[in-house]
Amino acid sequence: ARILGRLTKELMEYPELSEENIIEEQFSENRLKKGIEKLEKLKSSIKNDNKYKKQIIDDIDYKIKISKEFIDKFDFRIIKKLTMLNSHGDFCTQQLIYHDKGEPTIIDFEKAKKLPIVWEIMRSYSYADKEIKNGNINTNTLSDYFKEVTKYIKLNQYDLKYAPYVYLLQLISSTFGYKEYNNDYSQIELIEFAFFRTKLCKSLYYNLEEIASILIKI
Repeated sequence: ARILGRLTKELMEYPELSEENIIEEQFSENRLKKGIEKLEKLKSSIKNDNKYKKQIIDDIDYKIKISKEFIDKFDFRIIKKLTMLNSHGDFCTQQLIYHDKGEPTIIDFEKAKKLPIVWEIMRSYSYADKEIKNGNINTNTLSDYFKEVTKYIKLNQYDLKYAPYVYLLQLISSTFGYKEYNNDYSQIELIEFAFFRTKLCKSLYYNLEEIASILIKI
């Protein structure tokens, strides 16, 4: 969290990166509609000899169900009220190389762009907290993570309240891992990653209001 906060603060001084239609592509109603089409197409393509077929189909059905709920109930105008900042776009602990003195070098800025910064915070937390591997979110740890990041950058009330919604909105449309494994059964790590992210979706969905109420107090 400290490294992410420092990185984000430094990137604020960088010549502004392009938004590249990030909201429309990743955080919009249209994104969810296209995502449902992708999920339904994937569901129909699952091979009969895929040993995870039932779990994959169950996960896909769940994602479609939640996507449709978002389309019906979520006010997508809120996204435009979120703080947009330059960010790494793919930040996680694997992107860090440490010097002998313990100072990190951050690599792989291929996806760097201007985006809703709470998405980056939620995403990096989900890859950094060792307790989250079963999809369970420790709200105390998440709150501490946000508190550390906000020592370096300022978030508004919409950022804090809708952080879990924004992350879930982006996750539920993803077919990554399922599709790759269905094409190549040696991709065990990718299917496990896909299962992990769907567990994370479920945890976020069932705890959206609780997480929002905790973060809004920061």
